Amino acid sequence: MIVKCPQCKISYYETTETFNPDVLPNGAMLRLRDPWRKMGWYTYGLDRGDGASLLSSDMECVGCSAPLAPSGRLMVVGPPEPVKELRPWPPQLSKADKIRGHLLTATTSHSKIAELVGTSPQYVSNVARKMKNG
Repeated sequence: MIVKCPQCKISYYETTETFNPDVLPNGAMLRLRDPWRKMGWYTYGLDRGDGASLLSSDMECVGCSAPLAPSGRLMVVGPPEPVKELRPWPPQLSKADKIRGHLLTATTSHSKIAELVGTSPQYVSNVARKMKNG
């Protein structure tokens, strides 16, 4: 089952086979979901030993550090769903965005900007004109 953080509402965790909704949760009842587990994210003690000694009051979200079970209950929302592909960081900028960045921060010519971005000076001029006209 998926466990959602009550603060940031992101589902970084899923329950393990030891999860029992009728008892106070402990660290052995949770594991970090993929892709975060594969990326080696630290899990605030859930990955030390079996995790059973980690009390519910000490279980924190890896994303926002909020308590996962502030009222003694986990926010379990349903069966696992695949996590969407994570976007690459930093995001890929379009040529026009790169040109706008150069135009805003540099005093170089359109031909130099075109060379840096890998496009024609005419395209740089078109982007500059559109920026000027709003």
